[in-house]
Amino acid sequence: MLSATDKKWNSATTLYIARRLEEVASGRRIKVLDMGCGEGAVLDHLLDMKLDLYGYDFQHRRDALWTKYKDGVLGDFDDHIRIVDDERSIPFESDYFDVVYANQVFEHVKFIDRMFEESARVLKPDGVLLITLPLATYPVEAHLRIPFVHWIPPGGLRVQYLRLFYATRLARKKKGITALQTAIDSDRYLYERTYYRFINEIEAIAGYWFESKGVETSQFIQAKADLSKSKGGIVGRSIGRILDQPGKVTEFIVTHLLNAAFCFKFPKVNP
Repeated sequence: MLSATDKKWNSATTLYIARRLEEVASGRRIKVLDMGCGEGAVLDHLLDMKLDLYGYDFQHRRDALWTKYKDGVLGDFDDHIRIVDDERSIPFESDYFDVVYANQVFEHVKFIDRMFEESARVLKPDGVLLITLPLATYPVEAHLRIPFVHWIPPGGLRVQYLRLFYATRLARKKKGITALQTAIDSDRYLYERTYYRFINEIEAIAGYWFESKGVETSQFIQAKADLSKSKGGIVGRSIGRILDQPGKVTEFIVTHLLNAAFCFKFPKVNP
């Protein structure tokens, strides 16, 4: 199993994904898709694993991806990196991938049922879909880092709640604009770009498109524990020991309040 000290991992989710890919591959060269690959933060950590790596994202990411991968480190750029204008389709052929992973992506997916359908389509019959994301039960909104704000309906009340945080500097406002305008912009961002869901909704939709489904946050917690211990220091080692070998209570707390990890296997054909 990959060690927390094998390289400078950028996050516990990346180490978790790398370990799961290593497990699925079992020495084979498998095809892996990074859904919503951003600027390649996770892909970069997988380059030495001898995987056949692919990714896709929206147009505003293309220049950064081209700069990073134009030299062919993944293979032909236009073959391995695709650009989309609509989240409702994955721009690859059917039955193509062994694994699709989505790292902190599904909380931004509006048409979640369609994305599960598309994931099932591009996966091989024994394929695996890995997802990490914050759930709706997460108390601190994952992007603004403001507590409970995503539980408040969009509009005037939420704007005033946000304004309070920016005006008192409990949250960092945008430079050059007022706390009120930052609050308005943040409210719009949450409304247009985030779609937090409960665990039962995710499992119910996934169950329609995959034969096997399950929460595996315990493996993410183990990655977090290993990383914490590897960083040294009293605090890091203490956190690592607390998280090491997580039980059901720890897994439940982390899943619902911090970060959830799911594994879905065996896509259904025309369910």
